[in-house]
Amino acid sequence: MAEDDENTNIDYRLKTIELQDFKLGNPPVSTEKITKFHFRVDVALKPEKEEKCIGIAIEVLISIPNQVETVGSIKVLNVFEIEDAEFVIVKTTEITKFSDNFYKKLIDISISNTRGIMYSQFRGTFLHKAILPLISGKTLRRVKSFA
Repeated sequence: MAEDDENTNIDYRLKTIELQDFKLGNPPVSTEKITKFHFRVDVALKPEKEEKCIGIAIEVLISIPNQVETVGSIKVLNVFEIEDAEFVIVKTTEITKFSDNFYKKLIDISISNTRGIMYSQFRGTFLHKAILPLISGKTLRRVKSFA
């Protein structure tokens, strides 16, 4: 259960977590250990008012300093079931609006889930130490919608 901006209690639960994409590139030719990684995190929202669900896709692209191409990526879909969807998902002129605090809380949970899946997928590879840092949904600049 969570509280949104208007202090209305919203019941929600994590319905599914799905690994949608996973890519592991070739390790760099250098023999030195890789200890620093760059992460690009993209977040996409997909509200389903009729199904009372919000899908949040987190895609992480991993690169190494001084290397242009990505060395790995992962995309995870987190689907949350919202009990009172009509208070959270409001469609106005094709734009979906969410209570900021509420959807950022869901994004925080989704990023955390993605971090755990990344850890298990990259274990035993050269990206084993590529652990996604703590990221708050409040610091994200842009969130896109997906179909």
